[in-house]
Amino acid sequence: MNLYILVEGRSEKYIYPAWLSILLPELTSVQHLDNVSCNQYYLFSCGGYPNIIDDVGNAIQDMKEHTKFDYLMVVLDGDDIGIPARKHEVLAEAQKHRFDPNRLITVVQNPCIETWCLGNRKIFRRNPDSPEFQNCFKHFNVNELDPELMPLHPELSQYTTTAQYHEHYLKSMLADRGLSYTKGKGTKAVQNDHYFSEMIKRVNETNHLPSFRDFILSMTQLKLKIHGQDTAAPSIES
Repeated sequence: MNLYILVEGRSEKYIYPAWLSILLPELTSVQHLDNVSCNQYYLFSCGGYPNIIDDVGNAIQDMKEHTKFDYLMVVLDGDDIGIPARKHEVLAEAQKHRFDPNRLITVVQNPCIETWCLGNRKIFRRNPDSPEFQNCFKHFNVNELDPELMPLHPELSQYTTTAQYHEHYLKSMLADRGLSYTKGKGTKAVQNDHYFSEMIKRVNETNHLPSFRDFILSMTQLKLKIHGQDTAAPSIES
């Protein structure tokens, strides 16, 4: 089974290969489409939204020319638009190019990938040292409440979207542990298996982070297909 992946931003370009190596170790990465053989994935970073929507058609054309790909996975932020609207947007673009929706996996990070990373409860300090993280903690306790429900901080007007504030919160939470996080290559703190396992534990033990749970479910379904344990026709649109 082969997977063509479009990711919205710079961080996903580095984070998803790390996470896929944990969730789907059967798949290996290829840098060039011509090198695709079996149980591999090709990942392309689109440089933001709405570029990723425009690139759906390009990816579909690539898949027509390189016929070994089974699924197209599109990973993007929900931002303040929401999950249903983002899924509809991706599906509508795919249908414009007559792409089989049963081969489409839409992963919506609600509202952003940093929100998911706030799910690690071990990193969270109940008695933070830094005033910056203390301010975040007082606004919304992501250790006990669902990070996907966290609103903008009313006193921090420099953050105009929920996703921007969630990124700030994650940076502050990690900095209080002596760790750093920046977009792109500076995301190593959230890539390792120990960090990721705590995120998995969060969705297993609570009803928090439903969009992250949907992503995990989609990857579980793909794993079953890789091992031939799911013989039903493909129907993975998350």
